Amino acid sequence: MVLLGLAYGITSRLSVFGTLPLWVGKAHEHYDDVGTPEEAFTNADGTSGFGDVIVGVRYALLVKANDLLMGSASLKVPTGPYKLLDSQGAITEPTLQPGTGSYDGLITLYYVRHQFPSSVEWFVSGSERINGSNSLDYRIGDETVVTAGVGYAAGERWVFSLQLNGRHAGRDDYRGEGVPSTGSDSVSISPGIRFGPGRGLELYGYLQIPVYQDVNEAQLAPRAGVVVGVSKRF
Repeated sequence: MVLLGLAYGITSRLSVFGTLPLWVGKAHEHYDDVGTPEEAFTNADGTSGFGDVIVGVRYALLVKANDLLMGSASLKVPTGPYKLLDSQGAITEPTLQPGTGSYDGLITLYYVRHQFPSSVEWFVSGSERINGSNSLDYRIGDETVVTAGVGYAAGERWVFSLQLNGRHAGRDDYRGEGVPSTGSDSVSISPGIRFGPGRGLELYGYLQIPVYQDVNEAQLAPRAGVVVGVSKRF
């Protein structure tokens, strides 16, 4: 996945932002006709394309010398395809589509405490995503994410962080019925690093390591995740 995020400050506290999913790629590998003479491995059912755009507003609710509390509200717009076909000519499963086909809302609160001149800060955040249904009457389950972490500034350019992330994903819904093998709870530890070479440029990376996973029925679950990116302030 390749994302482009943009933000513009309207006032010292209020800003608008957007996220453009320039490329979303999802692979799907499996065996067809398992247990028969025609059993064969295939990886032809993956998809790729432009994803769903997110637009929103962010406001600094509390600004003090050592404290910052920010809130944001955003809307995910169904700009990505969600009816792509698999190798058999049927609409492939929703989790493999670049988009969801639904309008979704997301509310986030973020608090950070930095006791200057200390090099350490700690932060907590929480978000709730409320998903709508698409034209196929499919609705992805709502999602709640809670994060707590600490960051350490090693000089002016390097920042090291460690986060604890908790996530709850509700069961998906199709035509009013719960979808089997959807919905999960997980807890991950995420060490990260940021490097600022100057002129408003920052490079960052995070490694997400699951330490607890509980899924409904049978599901594939990640062993680890990696996020890398570049940000630039103008």
